[in-house]
Amino acid sequence: IVLIPVIAGIAYEVLKFGGKHYEHFLVRLMVLPGLLLQKLTTRQPDESQIRVAMAAFHELLRVEADEPAEAPQPSTARPGWQIARGE
Repeated sequence: IVLIPVIAGIAYEVLKFGGKHYEHFLVRLMVLPGLLLQKLTTRQPDESQIRVAMAAFHELLRVEADEPAEAPQPSTARPGWQIARGE
């Protein structure tokens, strides 16, 4: 536990260095394991996760506007398009 700040600091510096010098082959080789791990552990959300996020966002907007609750209507478009396009 004592070394966590040290490890985090070293990781930060490695990422910073990798971002500045990514065009060099050795730097790409050094950063590759982290990128592969990131690819393995992250993925696009499925439709149910997007719907939950949209419902939470609509609830946040309602609470901030102090309006009465109203359920968002399901859309035939791909989830997220209405928010991204401002509709």
